[in-house]
Amino acid sequence: MLKIRFILVLLLAAVLNVSAQPYRTAAGLRFGFPYGISVKHFFDRDDAVEFVAAANFRGFIVSALFENEHETGLEPRLYWYWGLGLHAGVIDASKTPYLYSREEYAGPVIGVDALVGLEYAFKNIPLNLSFDILPSINLAGYTGWNGLNTAISVRYIF
Repeated sequence: MLKIRFILVLLLAAVLNVSAQPYRTAAGLRFGFPYGISVKHFFDRDDAVEFVAAANFRGFIVSALFENEHETGLEPRLYWYWGLGLHAGVIDASKTPYLYSREEYAGPVIGVDALVGLEYAFKNIPLNLSFDILPSINLAGYTGWNGLNTAISVRYIF
């Protein structure tokens, strides 16, 4: 009986010690490639959805990403996350600065995204910063590799 109580106390301590992301919803700007607006909302302690409306030299893309966040253990309020999602938009492939691209496609695209990043939520001000890497593949329209996108997001916490 003593062992069971000890295990229950340890489990309770572990559950209470796990801290959640210190906010529910945040919105702000995404600086990088592509640049735009980011809104992130947590459904529970670890799971969030992020919507990004972004532009670049080729067009405009809207993404919806499911994200899973975890503490890094390095610093309180510093989290790492990974995610998967979809994007849709309109591009003009002829406006790419890449020398190897001589495509003439202009029109809609639909694709899949992956995501990995770090996020820090400040303690005394309602602000968070994140850095992410977002590889992207177009599946319809202009198909193929859409790039290894990176950005820093600055969001106001509601």
